[in-house]
Amino acid sequence: MLQFRRFLHHPYWRGLSWFGPVIGLGGLIFLLFLNRTNWLVVPITQQTPSNSPQFQVPHGKLIIGNLDGMFDSRLPDGTGVITIQAGASIRLFGWAASTSDATPIKQISVWVNDTMVGKETHFFERPDVASAYRRADFAMSGWETEVRLKGVTAGTYRLSVQAVATDGKTAILSQLRLVVMP
Repeated sequence: MLQFRRFLHHPYWRGLSWFGPVIGLGGLIFLLFLNRTNWLVVPITQQTPSNSPQFQVPHGKLIIGNLDGMFDSRLPDGTGVITIQAGASIRLFGWAASTSDATPIKQISVWVNDTMVGKETHFFERPDVASAYRRADFAMSGWETEVRLKGVTAGTYRLSVQAVATDGKTAILSQLRLVVMP
């Protein structure tokens, strides 16, 4: 014990007498931040229905929806053009809803020019769409599909995404130009 006291009274350690309290204060500050569960996120405003996006269903539209995007790096660059290799596949996602409760959406069809190359009949929940339109019946409007473009040769085509209701009525959700490279 005597040797340890001599060690602490060495001139080097006497000059650092402030070091211990600073480390202790730093540890206390660290523990305070560690105890805060969301210390990196400071909410500026509370999300309320008044400041969330609200949309109106366009008058006379029976089917509304959107092609939100693709699950890969071949996203259109704002020009509406997708460039892919021949024989590749595209994974598309979006939402579609019928404004009439009597005729819900039964299918999403993907067309290359006048040939249907894919369809999707399973829908998943999109609470963001239901909230934005303030329509609970739009909740099950999400869709996702993978389209294999086997047999589509090199060239430029029209890619269309279409929603089909149970009464047979259709609406085009999106049209893009598809460039297939050899």
